[in-house]
Amino acid sequence: MPVSHPFRGYFSLSTAPRLVPTRGQILSVLGLAFGSFLIYLAISLGAWRGLESGIDLGIFDQAVQSYAAGHAPDVLIKGQAPFNILGDHFSPITMLLAPFYCLWPDARLLLWAQAISCAVTVALIGIYALKRGLGRVAYLLEAAFALSFGLLSAVAFDFHEVTFGLPLLAWALWALLERQDWSLMAASICLCLVKEDMPLVVIGLALVLFVAKRRLFGVLLGLGAGLVMLMIIFVVIPHFSYWGRYTYIGDNPAVFTSSGGFDGGADSWVIRNAVIFVVTLLLLLGVGLISPLALALLPTVGMRLLTGNPNYLSLGMQYGVVPVVIVFMALIDGWSRGRSLAGHISVGVRRAAPRWQRWQLLLLLAMVLIGQPGHWPAWLQAADLATRSSAQQDELAPLLADIPDGASVAADVFLLDRLVDRTAVQVAHPLWTDDLGATVAADYVLLDLETKAYDNPMEHWAGPLLQRLIDSQDYQLLGSTDRYRLLIKG
Repeated sequence: MPVSHPFRGYFSLSTAPRLVPTRGQILSVLGLAFGSFLIYLAISLGAWRGLESGIDLGIFDQAVQSYAAGHAPDVLIKGQAPFNILGDHFSPITMLLAPFYCLWPDARLLLWAQAISCAVTVALIGIYALKRGLGRVAYLLEAAFALSFGLLSAVAFDFHEVTFGLPLLAWALWALLERQDWSLMAASICLCLVKEDMPLVVIGLALVLFVAKRRLFGVLLGLGAGLVMLMIIFVVIPHFSYWGRYTYIGDNPAVFTSSGGFDGGADSWVIRNAVIFVVTLLLLLGVGLISPLALALLPTVGMRLLTGNPNYLSLGMQYGVVPVVIVFMALIDGWSRGRSLAGHISVGVRRAAPRWQRWQLLLLLAMVLIGQPGHWPAWLQAADLATRSSAQQDELAPLLADIPDGASVAADVFLLDRLVDRTAVQVAHPLWTDDLGATVAADYVLLDLETKAYDNPMEHWAGPLLQRLIDSQDYQLLGSTDRYRLLIKG
């Protein structure tokens, strides 16, 4: 009897029967997801409590605050002239937080929302793994995803709108694998509202459809996503932009600048990071490489490889969450496909399959514990943030009490989130200008003499700026602690 080629079905979507998870299995998955939510929230609130939340939390808080008031999302932190955040990054999905912000106008609302979004994605990963018949392995994969370097790093690094796209991406991948075309289109449209580069992910989904012999749908979806991305970058963002253009692209539209991306002169250090990045993804994929879903990574990863920005060649900060969702969904599909190949492979290979799967699980565990080469394990950073004390917060509290609601304030980057929901706060930059080059104008100035912002440990600018403002007689000292100084105008 002839044996068919084991990978003859690679370029097609799996039609293996799906299982209906039991109530007990669903509750187990939801329990793991709820546990991950508590972990993410502890990390985020720990960072907030320890004054580790950076500028992005303040930026998005001001945007959501404006949406909640029914105004354009102008962000004072980015510039004193009206600076519409939609002209910097196109993320209208954050409007969804506006009704909740009306009920609780606090920067921590965004951290709660981020933790919920990530936990929902964890639940979707676990449920889909059960649906594909992975049994107890589904729980292991769910836990590995929940504690993955990409996810923990994003939660530990401030707030980012891209995390709102994670459940949408999991939904889109699920719909693609299950041939739910209307759901796939709806999820793809929603993804394009997360950030201006998310259409690249949709193009990746279109690539999977194309190679899976659903060519017309793939071409239409890919062309639509490409057109939407071009419209956002060259029409929508310039319309809202203070500068009248998308500032993460240089004068040549085909070439990204080093600040946001593409620079032709990649040195050996960049190449090294690129190799580590690709190898890390391949190791994470493992048996997911036999799933056509792995091809969805190509547009996003390809664009990152074309950049000279080391942040993009990493699973750290917020840059790892999108690839990790695709990797784990491909892993689930690949694991399920591996079982269906049993009738097409030799007896020896079939007997070795369980051993390969055990090695895959051990590798995932190792990558959870070790993280991406060249970076601290994310769980160590997460544990450190989750257990931060409130000593600095307690020291700062008397000075914050001296700043009235509605006052205009220039504050250190890591102090913005303490003031952003009740004052008009902007950044106290070392050059005493905003991002648009205008001199900072504020009634109060709150400085951290030991800040990490703008390389202060090396440049030592905080102390000289304090002295400069006092010597100018524009400001006088209102309050001080060992570490912090509060100035008032006049």
